[in-house]
Amino acid sequence: MLIKVEEDFVDKVLQGKNEEFVNVLRRLLWAIQFGKHIVFFDLSDYDRLMQCPLLGHIEKALLQKVKKKNYQIKAIKSEVNIICHVTTKENTRQEDKDIYINPTEYLGFNFEEETHLITENLSDARFFVKYILSNYQRKNKTKNIATNFFSLMGGGSTIGQVIKQEVELKQHFAFAITDSDKKYPTCNKKGDTCKSVEKELRKKPFNCGHYIMQNVMEIENLLPLSVILEDKELNVKNIKRCILKDWSFFDMKKGLYNSKDPEFYKYWYENIDALCIQNTFKTDYKTGLEKCIIEGLGENVFSNFLKLMEKKTTIFEDKDLSDNQKKEWENIGKNLISWCCCFSKTRC
Repeated sequence: MLIKVEEDFVDKVLQGKNEEFVNVLRRLLWAIQFGKHIVFFDLSDYDRLMQCPLLGHIEKALLQKVKKKNYQIKAIKSEVNIICHVTTKENTRQEDKDIYINPTEYLGFNFEEETHLITENLSDARFFVKYILSNYQRKNKTKNIATNFFSLMGGGSTIGQVIKQEVELKQHFAFAITDSDKKYPTCNKKGDTCKSVEKELRKKPFNCGHYIMQNVMEIENLLPLSVILEDKELNVKNIKRCILKDWSFFDMKKGLYNSKDPEFYKYWYENIDALCIQNTFKTDYKTGLEKCIIEGLGENVFSNFLKLMEKKTTIFEDKDLSDNQKKEWENIGKNLISWCCCFSKTRC
């Protein structure tokens, strides 16, 4: 997280009337030292704090080192979609692209801990960082921005309990990434995982964020088709890529089943690009049969993809992705940089 320590808070520290403010500052300095977040001050405040008798030699040396990195902040600001402000003049809240934390209201906030990244499975976070984040940073030339996070998981509605704890504790930054589970682009029905997170975020916590994949059904739809459909180890059923115009909302695990939903039928009838399958789909819809039209790749397609990729050093580029995948890879990469950015560990 990019954290701006405002001048009014620095004033409170320098007044020396409340040891708690000094302790908050120390936590912020630890966040810098141990590579948890990016913390910065106004240029004049670095100098003021380096004269503060309440800080030790190590803390002052750290401020001196961080001051030299201040030139990077303008570029980092342009890359993130949220900034945290430590201030005594605002109420603690999240508003648009800003988080305000007032230490007089939340003295116990753990700035010295990295952002908690919440996904349905721990392997999801691994995929997001190894492939999506690296792709984003390579494209946007942000490899100089380090990231750090602590992974948490919760499948289905369980993820709601995980985010609920973060909302109630109010001690860490927490960010959840969930599937939409949409079966077609205009579908308004969301999955249990997504809904359980949204339920907790209606409380408007200042410390939590959430991204829902709107351009695909679920994480399996983010996998490059050139791998999962053209690799015989993953596509043992030899499902042809050409049978669909767009795979964004295809259930990669279970396959495509007919439905009585007319919007579902309209989208999938137009999306099927093989006449024989299209005719079967149409006939089954008219007779009310909800049977499998196109087989899926199995429940383990995602884990199998990760295992296969461990044997290779593949770097995915935009040419490997569909238009909807590009949108999601870009959005997820942007959110990971924004919520998980940090300075590299700093020696004093």
